[in-house]
Amino acid sequence: TEVLVRYAMKGRLRVTTNDHQLAALLLFDSSRSDLITFGAVRAATVLEPREAKLALLAMLKSKFLACDGGAKHSAWTDATKFKIRREFKSVRNRVNLNVPVSADGLRSTPAAAVESTEVRRERELKLQAAIVRTMKARKYMSHQAIIAEAITQCKKWFTPKVAVIKKSLEALLEQEYISRDDKEGENGETTRGYSYVA
Repeated sequence: TEVLVRYAMKGRLRVTTNDHQLAALLLFDSSRSDLITFGAVRAATVLEPREAKLALLAMLKSKFLACDGGAKHSAWTDATKFKIRREFKSVRNRVNLNVPVSADGLRSTPAAAVESTEVRRERELKLQAAIVRTMKARKYMSHQAIIAEAITQCKKWFTPKVAVIKKSLEALLEQEYISRDDKEGENGETTRGYSYVA
């Protein structure tokens, strides 16, 4: 979940959180205080101690919160206090607080491991669009060149795997945006390639 935080970085900060972290942050808002206790987080969110600790540890790791008990979660009690760091600074206006945590027996699952179908589909479409744009401009490309170019084009969003690029090429062949166009070289070797279908 992406949330606009008005009390840090002059109200320009957007943070990405999981549901448990969002519940803890909303507790700061509803209590109208910069300080809350671990007990208050557990009572208000009805989270198991382990889940509450993981949510708070990730925000401590990102330096978004401060804790009077430090980062050693095994020493936390219901009276342990957490404070919002209003002086929090980041070079980016968007910060991901949902970072993987591993501390003294507590381990969270990385967010990237749970890739949703929507994200996968959106990436496939971006990849296909990049391939079509490139092919429209160049008219013909070898198999290796189109794979390298697809990785370069998509790098600002994500790094596509070669298997995913091949799957996208197959989809574009089926939709007749491109066609197979193997060229025979001077030495008799065949170079796999594709041509743009206007």
